[in-house]
Amino acid sequence: MLNLAIVQQKQNKLEEAIKNFLSVVEKNSTSADAYFGLGFCYFKKNDLIKSAEYFSLAIKHNPLFLDAYINLSAIYERLGNFSEAVSYLKKAIELNPKSARVYHNLGVIHEKTMNLEMAIKCYKKALELGYQNKERLEKRIIEIKNFIIKSRVDC
Repeated sequence: MLNLAIVQQKQNKLEEAIKNFLSVVEKNSTSADAYFGLGFCYFKKNDLIKSAEYFSLAIKHNPLFLDAYINLSAIYERLGNFSEAVSYLKKAIELNPKSARVYHNLGVIHEKTMNLEMAIKCYKKALELGYQNKERLEKRIIEIKNFIIKSRVDC
């Protein structure tokens, strides 16, 4: 049932996937994977509150579930609760200090909060750890550096 729900989720058949993830949870109330799947489905449906609840349950039942921390952080970022988002990313770093994705996401939050020097530092760490979209991230670092230089000149 879990595998079927995952396939349906990947096919964007969210209602069917939700139904099957819920069936898994009815049979096994500690299935972190099912809660994670529910969180992902509700995220895709843009129901961020329900999504956060399910990702939190995934973490409750598997405190080592790295992707659940990352996704929960993304929800808090979208809700504008940057301190909560950073908190979950710091937990993710504790679980996997070599996750380029975590450092990238942390950089995004620092950029949104105008902590640009820290954003650059996190982006560079993501690159060092093998971030997938290297060229785009290198370009973004240059843009931020140019913005910093320009803002210093304008003052």
